[in-house]
Amino acid sequence: MNEKARETIGTFVMKYLLGNRRVKVQEGKKHVACLGDSITFGAGVGGDPSRTWEVLWNRKIGEDWQVLNYGVNGRTMQSAGDYPYTRDRIYEDSLSCKADLYLIMFGTNDAKPQNWNEDRFRTDYENFVKRYLDLPDHPRVVLMIPPHCFPEGDGPIAAFGIDIRNFEGIISTVNMIAEKYSLQVIDLYTLTEGHPEWFADGVHPNQKGNTRIAEHLFQQIKL
Repeated sequence: MNEKARETIGTFVMKYLLGNRRVKVQEGKKHVACLGDSITFGAGVGGDPSRTWEVLWNRKIGEDWQVLNYGVNGRTMQSAGDYPYTRDRIYEDSLSCKADLYLIMFGTNDAKPQNWNEDRFRTDYENFVKRYLDLPDHPRVVLMIPPHCFPEGDGPIAAFGIDIRNFEGIISTVNMIAEKYSLQVIDLYTLTEGHPEWFADGVHPNQKGNTRIAEHLFQQIKL
């Protein structure tokens, strides 16, 4: 494991409790709520909010919008995963923030061997998406396919034990749920494939990666 990966692990472990942090919602603005794991949180830039893709995208879409970061390190979509997102207070906060648009991106931590079960992932993913579609304000929901992960060696295992062979099931699940509910999909896997230089450790986007994701969102999502 290289030094950058070790540094990221240290940041990652220290911030596991961020599921209990509170996101401040500003009144008088329209809101986008971004739900996900450490890729959403911004682990590849040390959690520096000025360099996350959410903040970079927010600068592009203007001051009328507030992009809310509900990402939590290490979280899984699967309720039987090692760190389920739905057990965090931030999950309940996201449901009550009354966002106009929800971006949902999970799967990277679900791809770890101890977590992966494709049928369970598909069931939990659909139930999760429906929670937001069924909110009283009927917000817009956009699904995101997580970025590509780059193994450290010749095998299929990337940093943090992520098995890239399981991404096929993640991608098919996201596309299937999106088609079933007529939702837009943002494909970060294809966007980042072939660009290891966009990652701090093969998993978490660095400044270049976050900048490119923000540009892609600005191009793909019409507000």
